[in-house]
Amino acid sequence: MRLLIAVGETPAEDTPPPAVAALLAVATEIRVMSPSLVGPLQWLDGDVDEARRIADDRLTDMLGRLGPADASVTGVRGDELAGTALADALRDFEADHATAI
Repeated sequence: MRLLIAVGETPAEDTPPPAVAALLAVATEIRVMSPSLVGPLQWLDGDVDEARRIADDRLTDMLGRLGPADASVTGVRGDELAGTALADALRDFEADHATAI
């Protein structure tokens, strides 16, 4: 099963919720997508560098939490617009299931 995980903020807990853990256990390919979340004024002003850095840090943290797994694990930083980030991730990675944490 190909699993897409969208991560808008770093979870406080190191262990995933039970429903996500069940998905991780059966996934053969996992893609983590971390969007570069900005506010409307930041987006209009093009002030996205800090948001991209935070998204990269979040992605690195999440990939580290998944650690060595039986599944192939990849990650990508998403667009500044959450809807676009999710649409891009679904287009580029044909997931059988998607979840957000």
